[in-house]
Amino acid sequence: MGVNGVNIESMKRRNRSAILRLVNSDGPISKKDIAARLSLTPAAVTQICGEFMESGLLAEKGFDDEETVRAGRKKVLIDIDPEHAYVYSVNIDPKCTTLAICNLQGEAKICREKQTGSYTRKDAAGSSFAQESSKIKCSKEERTPYDFLREVAAELSDMRKACQIAGERMAGAGVGIVGIVDKKSGRSIRAYGVWKQPVDVADCLGDLLGVPVRVENNVNAFARAEILFGAGRQYENIFLVKWGPGVGGSIVTGGRLYEGSRTKTAELGHFIVQKDGKPCSCGRRGCLETLVCEQALCEAFPGILTRSEGGWEEARLAEVVDLFARSIVNSATILAPDRVILYGKLFANAWLRKRVVAACAAYDEEWDERRVVYSSLAEKESYIGPAAECIMEEIF
Repeated sequence: MGVNGVNIESMKRRNRSAILRLVNSDGPISKKDIAARLSLTPAAVTQICGEFMESGLLAEKGFDDEETVRAGRKKVLIDIDPEHAYVYSVNIDPKCTTLAICNLQGEAKICREKQTGSYTRKDAAGSSFAQESSKIKCSKEERTPYDFLREVAAELSDMRKACQIAGERMAGAGVGIVGIVDKKSGRSIRAYGVWKQPVDVADCLGDLLGVPVRVENNVNAFARAEILFGAGRQYENIFLVKWGPGVGGSIVTGGRLYEGSRTKTAELGHFIVQKDGKPCSCGRRGCLETLVCEQALCEAFPGILTRSEGGWEEARLAEVVDLFARSIVNSATILAPDRVILYGKLFANAWLRKRVVAACAAYDEEWDERRVVYSSLAEKESYIGPAAECIMEEIF
């Protein structure tokens, strides 16, 4: 039985994506090495790379001085041109929204922050972007989520012009947001602490910016960044743990983000660690997050983030850290990742981070500072996730 046209085209797309991801992780690299690594024919690699080089996405980056193809002829190395295109990045947290324009390596050319605010007008609850757009713009006190997104789009356009980037060089936009997301429709279903109703984020920003828009949960978006630019370049299986206002997690297996049937996975913060404990935002009681989230930690241990006050019981702090570490080690025992990657505001505190890692190693010496590590992308946490989501979907 022959291979039909649809299958051939699908195979070409997979090969193109595989080549770009290999070059992104291991470049500069020669076409011969690409063919060997991916088990593709030299002719296929030459054709695909030729198309990418013609468009400007790939460029020659010198020669391999250590090895030659034939006597006197060195391998030509190729790599992604990071300035070939740019993407908008929007990271929406309850208090602060970060806006950035990034190149194809996830480096921010410009980055700004704005207050997220509250957008909860009752009569707009559940309305679609098309329905809301037909209404007269409401007053400042009654702004809807779409008014906020209009502000975001306007500021992104100003940032692009300030960087003197032509509109046609913008490949798309990535949006990372807390809570539940429908990736297929680009809808924010429930953004905890931002807005309660579903919001057509992709439709709104896509209409205003004139580019494809990808929407993802912010923790999952950061996992995409680790796959493209961080630990995922070296390891296929990683478990990410975020510690900030809440506790989140993501699983990368076989180099791909694991997504459950209900889009919520690796909810480490909602491990039940206390029977009949404090009520949690998820509706259950005794979740880990009720004890180790930023608010709970600061209330129980005043000044802990700066160690400026003290006066709290060391044994009580050790107990809380122990519960967190135990949850991480138990998860790692089940998932068996190559590395556990830590990030987030509270893990940025080296003193707290070291206590958690030491507590992990006390349970199992395999999970010490060599395998439970702080993310190399932590300083870019505010924007790198949405940028990676867009780059992965629109470029790679």
